[in-house]
Amino acid sequence: MSRIYSFLLASLIVLSPSFASAQKILIWGIQEGCETLAEMDKILLKHLKRQSQDAELLFPKPSSCVGEACAKLVRASCATAAAPRPSLQTGKLVGGRIYRTSSRTTSRFRVWLHDLASGQTAYRDTYCQDCNLIYALPQAVDALLDKPAWQSGPPSSTPLYCQAGQAAPRTGAAARPPVSRYLVSVSGEGKSQKAVLTGIKPLMRQTLLPVDYIKELRSGDDAELRRLVGPQRDAQVLGVEVNRDGGATLWLYDAATEKTQSAPVDCPGCEADDLLRKIDNALSPLLATCFSGNCASAQSKPYPEEACTPIVEPSCSDSDGPGASGSARRHIDPSTATVIKAGLWGLFGVGAATSLALFIANETSAGVVVSGGHEHYQTLTRPAWAVAGMSLAVLGIAIPTTLVVQRAQRASGTSGSGGREAALVCPAE
Repeated sequence: MSRIYSFLLASLIVLSPSFASAQKILIWGIQEGCETLAEMDKILLKHLKRQSQDAELLFPKPSSCVGEACAKLVRASCATAAAPRPSLQTGKLVGGRIYRTSSRTTSRFRVWLHDLASGQTAYRDTYCQDCNLIYALPQAVDALLDKPAWQSGPPSSTPLYCQAGQAAPRTGAAARPPVSRYLVSVSGEGKSQKAVLTGIKPLMRQTLLPVDYIKELRSGDDAELRRLVGPQRDAQVLGVEVNRDGGATLWLYDAATEKTQSAPVDCPGCEADDLLRKIDNALSPLLATCFSGNCASAQSKPYPEEACTPIVEPSCSDSDGPGASGSARRHIDPSTATVIKAGLWGLFGVGAATSLALFIANETSAGVVVSGGHEHYQTLTRPAWAVAGMSLAVLGIAIPTTLVVQRAQRASGTSGSGGREAALVCPAE
């Protein structure tokens, strides 16, 4: 009977949402036009791994594909009948592209998440002013992983944030001076404090800005807040005080003006999930607070015209696809390289050893041949020199061949560690 219970428990674990969330994330990568951004991909990989995500880089070449089209390229390169690769059937594929604007301080980018099991893709468009893409892009991917809006068709050329019914980013960058980062403190005596601390993190990721979480404040006065912010006057401190009766109080300190705005969240006796929903509703207007007093005109138009111009995907050449082989530099499979080098140097070693053995035997009785009553000495000289000559010929082939193979291996290694000149790296299973 205990075995049956164990089997049922194992089945529930496999079918639980936590197992589903542990699906492998394959990183197609971030591009700007038809240029790959290997360093940005590495940053995204480290970011996901810090969150205990099972993530892996694919290192494809530049491509115009998005979502399902990229998934087809990966399957064509990696999936075979003999090796179906489960991650290509149940995992998720993530990628994105940056679209620069005429201003150096603003940019647009679109990240996408493709569900390899259902064939659907979710998109998230962002217009970013004075933000660091090193932080903004990974946090946009986090927001997409938290709440993907799946769709079957291709994305619209109109950015999602410009479409009717879409909410503006919580930073409200055009409505007030830009904020470089947030410091967040969750405190209080309520039973939901830990749940609120966990739940506030995905909400703050939607700001697309760096967020630091600090321990409970001692006094929370202006002097302590100024000390926390330090010389960075474009930062803000968000406080969440969870009340014992189930409600909470939100407050926002602006370092530039040294002003504070608060927002009570009434939720007496409610559970953590209900409290988080109410905090979510109160958070957006609080973060959009205009502390300087001259933001009214800017708030009427949250996005400039360039932010809502249609997104045009670049047309990358077919030779840049992930299945293409580089013509400028040659690449070689590691196992093939090992066989070639081992074969040539092994043959040279056998020849050299045989030649040396013949020369040694030539000086012993093995080199003496009796013929017609006469003894002939050192009869193995010619065979020894013949084998030595063949060994030298093999050596003449082995040295340049090894140099060529090693050069090809270095090219393959470069593409596998950051460059994208070889075909994509298939996911490990």
